[in-house]
Amino acid sequence: ELIVRGSLEQRKFIAFYLKGGRILATVGMNRGKDVHQSMGLIKAGIMVDVARLRDEAIQVRDLASG
Repeated sequence: ELIVRGSLEQRKFIAFYLKGGRILATVGMNRGKDVHQSMGLIKAGIMVDVARLRDEAIQVRDLASG
């Protein structure tokens, strides 16, 4: 599953590749902070709620809690 936050058209986005509710990879453009924060989630194998992942109001670093 691929979840995109932000705007592809404006070239400001982060995309998360998930399998089984876990983030396996991210790619971003002009969202380096979010990509960096997602590395901890990937390394820890944290299960994430897809609705929270789509919610731009929730910081990437806060996805592990909740």
